[in-house]
Amino acid sequence: MKRASKNSTICNTRIGAGFVAALLWPLAAAAQEGVSETPAIADFGGFWNHPVRSIDFENAPDGGPGPVQNTLEINGRNPVWVGDHTNPILQEWTAEIVREKGEMALNSRGPATAQELCMPSGVPNDHTLMGPLHIVQSEDIVLIVHQRDHQIRRVLMNQKHSENIAPSSYGESVGHYEGNTLVVDTIGLNDRTVTDRNGTPHSNKIHVVERYRVAEDRSGMDVQFNVTDPGAFTMAWSGMVRYRPIANQAVLQEVICAENNFDVVTKEMYPIPEDHTPDF
Repeated sequence: MKRASKNSTICNTRIGAGFVAALLWPLAAAAQEGVSETPAIADFGGFWNHPVRSIDFENAPDGGPGPVQNTLEINGRNPVWVGDHTNPILQEWTAEIVREKGEMALNSRGPATAQELCMPSGVPNDHTLMGPLHIVQSEDIVLIVHQRDHQIRRVLMNQKHSENIAPSSYGESVGHYEGNTLVVDTIGLNDRTVTDRNGTPHSNKIHVVERYRVAEDRSGMDVQFNVTDPGAFTMAWSGMVRYRPIANQAVLQEVICAENNFDVVTKEMYPIPEDHTPDF
């Protein structure tokens, strides 16, 4: 039995740090060259990180339906994720999955997250990735690059969505500016990722709209997102995450996710994806 060769989606989202640098340099140069020729826009570029060690989505300030929240406090160094399966945004089948995963976590056999399995996180779950992210802006594209496993999102600016989108873990993102806000619209996501650290599932009908806002003094960046998915949720809901700038960082470190992860609690190995399809 041979080990999996990475599928096209994973290859599209996980690359080495050296190649990341080569990819980002011309885009950064293009952005600098276009400063004098295009209207001023908010500067989202640079390195950002979460202000807290463990990530849970906050309720959005609009007061509408919010995300599935973790019902437990952090247990020592290792967070225990038990999602609130009674949240009214959940359809019956998604509520049942959240409940089952919560019971597994309470019994010290919580399901492995996408991060632990070295798999793409998807949207909006990529906002739970620990470690820095790097945003690079140019006139035609915005790159959102996570240091964790070098997962990359490409936001095509001022374009319409493609007519036929092949579903993938990060789908297709298009963006535009509304004043000082970067708006990112994502569709075409497959159903292989989850929505949050609680393991809340979604269908391939999910539609995510994010709004990135940077404080005038660049002391922080808030990302508010709205999620609709008639295949998994009973209603549209919204959440928010916060980032803080990282001072004196110029490059992303090499942080490659290693397979064969060992669970220190269960003393078992997390499953390794396997490909049984011949390469030729």
